[in-house]
Amino acid sequence: MELSKEELIRAANKAEANFRIMWSLFSEEGRGKALAGSEEVPESVCRAVRESYLVESNPEYELEVPLIGDPYVDLTVAYYPYGTPKNITIVGENLHEKKKVFEYCAEIYANEDEGNGICFEYDTSSGQINDPAFGFIPYDERKLSSVPHEKRITDLLTMLCQEYRIDQALKTYSEAPKYWIPFYQGVAQSRPEAPLRVVWLWNQECKDIYMQNPEQLKKDFESMGIVHNRKMIEDFLVILSGQGKMEFQLDVYQDGRIGSGVGLGIFIDTVEDATDRNEAVEYYSQLAKKWGVADDRYKYLLPRIRKRKLQYYDEMKGISHKNITAGLFNIKFKWKKGQMMPLKAYLFLRSHITD
Repeated sequence: MELSKEELIRAANKAEANFRIMWSLFSEEGRGKALAGSEEVPESVCRAVRESYLVESNPEYELEVPLIGDPYVDLTVAYYPYGTPKNITIVGENLHEKKKVFEYCAEIYANEDEGNGICFEYDTSSGQINDPAFGFIPYDERKLSSVPHEKRITDLLTMLCQEYRIDQALKTYSEAPKYWIPFYQGVAQSRPEAPLRVVWLWNQECKDIYMQNPEQLKKDFESMGIVHNRKMIEDFLVILSGQGKMEFQLDVYQDGRIGSGVGLGIFIDTVEDATDRNEAVEYYSQLAKKWGVADDRYKYLLPRIRKRKLQYYDEMKGISHKNITAGLFNIKFKWKKGQMMPLKAYLFLRSHITD
């Protein structure tokens, strides 16, 4: 049954109110000002939250912030199995054409495949929220997905009417070293000339291969056509000696060219012990400071997850409770034409009803 305009507005209001509560947990102690440039939620972020909301859903929000230069925030809205409703009703007009993508994922979730998620990346720092980039990701790297990555790529690009990218994406994955685990894909649908982002998981086995044989990293970069230089290889090896699983990102253009941009993200949340997480953040941040791509604002990050339990009133259920959490999950190093770019951090905001 279709909802009225008033009902959609009410749903959007609810999503925004919930997000503001999560933002307040992230922003306290000067964190919002230091990392995102604002104690209050930026208007463009509120618009993206409303625009991307599914009625009766519970998305996870991810904040992308730089760790040097002028502070800003970009927003990713991610839908995983626990937060995606069976019946898809999209609040915002700009995502109506994505309904088949949501329905595709809802069908996968119904088959108990909890290894998939979908996300929308908004450049909220520049006010662009009408055409977010789109990503199709495995939520749990321990099982990745029961849907082979070849099928996920084909399905994703077909639904986005970008079939012309399929062959090159599959070719890039097939030519990669066998110890690079296919992880996720992303594409900016609104920009046909933009590359497809392809990503692999580098687990401890992969890291050990490069640490034991540094020359192998150089060989693999050359075999994949990745722009690199001696310092870049050296810096990669220093980063790889740290804790945590990692994601390695490349961009693939329609003609098969590999882009000059390379990303290496560290999943801080895969470091199990809280003390070790603090040490990992300190290690990577100090490296970035030494290399001139981060400053002291990394001290505002949240390697120790913040939690808060709230009581609230629900029109249908009466008095209820929810847990909100905020924490750091990824620190990403990037290179462009072999030169290191500013370090970025990614924090999550989650909300779960407890009764």
